[in-house]
Amino acid sequence: MKSSSSRRNPRNAAIRTPDGLDQVYGVHALESLLERGEAPRELWVQQGAGNRLKDVVANAQVSGARIKEQPREVLDQLTQGAAHQGVVAFCAPLTPEGEESLWLRLRAWHAPTPPLLLVLDGVTDVHNFGACLRSA
Repeated sequence: MKSSSSRRNPRNAAIRTPDGLDQVYGVHALESLLERGEAPRELWVQQGAGNRLKDVVANAQVSGARIKEQPREVLDQLTQGAAHQGVVAFCAPLTPEGEESLWLRLRAWHAPTPPLLLVLDGVTDVHNFGACLRSA
């Protein structure tokens, strides 16, 4: 965003994101990332978010994340209109866990209530996924 026209209208500019990092967006996703000890390297926060995001931003900053304020339009474009809730974090690439790690976690489960497992195959629509979670 070097030209002045880019600053006025973020949709006209190519968004420069940190190279080699995965993007995670949404307050709950960011909180989960922080709880796992996987601090984001950079956190983009919606300009004017105010106190609404104060705690999660403070936690990210304590963990070492560099904080940058961005216009809502930039976050909307970056997340392709998904519900980012005013935060987009950039972190080291996340490695999906395989079936073996699931079995290890189940063997190590010590909570009094059993875990809920929802096994889905071929669900590609986030709304269908959400409906499955709500009805489980």
